[in-house]
Amino acid sequence: MNVLENKTGYLYSYVMSIAVVVLLVILSSTQAHSSACCVEPGTWNKPETVPKENIKTLIHSLKFPESVYANCPGAETAGYCVNRPAAQEENNLFSDHYKISISLSDQHWRFDFLEKDKRVGSLILSIPEKGTSVSMDTNLEQGKKTCVTLYKELQIENDLNGTGIFAPDMVAGVSYRLIIQGDGTHCDDHFKRFILQIEGPENNNTEERQLYYYFYGFL
Repeated sequence: MNVLENKTGYLYSYVMSIAVVVLLVILSSTQAHSSACCVEPGTWNKPETVPKENIKTLIHSLKFPESVYANCPGAETAGYCVNRPAAQEENNLFSDHYKISISLSDQHWRFDFLEKDKRVGSLILSIPEKGTSVSMDTNLEQGKKTCVTLYKELQIENDLNGTGIFAPDMVAGVSYRLIIQGDGTHCDDHFKRFILQIEGPENNNTEERQLYYYFYGFL
């Protein structure tokens, strides 16, 4: 009986020793991961170039909403989009809210805009060869923090085509800017909103583009 008790006690001690070692390894790995992911307060990272394949992987992984909001310069003051070609009062932004349907391929992203479940126009975005990502600590509150969350943004620009209600705006040099916004750490990203801006061609004197209108939605 004593022999059996000794063996049982030895086995119990052995199992507990292994369990303690495993627990220490897990805790050590977790701490190492947390340390690697930790973002120091005041972090500001230089803009980075994102290659085409990485852009496609990210965009195709997002779950876009079923509707978006619309706005433009002049909508609140003049009552219409003042920068659109041949801007006039009846040349409005059509609506401030649209249902959308999005299809993603290897060369284009197609945004179909619907009113009363009827397609009224489409924007077909050409996928660029690269984009730009930025990330920074945007916390402006005083107080010492060990780790903070980064604001993250991906910017994508290229030419596009438009049909339906957007067709009159498709002059030479028109382009889009797709902005994906979110937060995260050194180890993960959580994208939460997108903005799609449609801009006119560059001004020959200032080399600047005028914003025609933009759409935004939550991911």
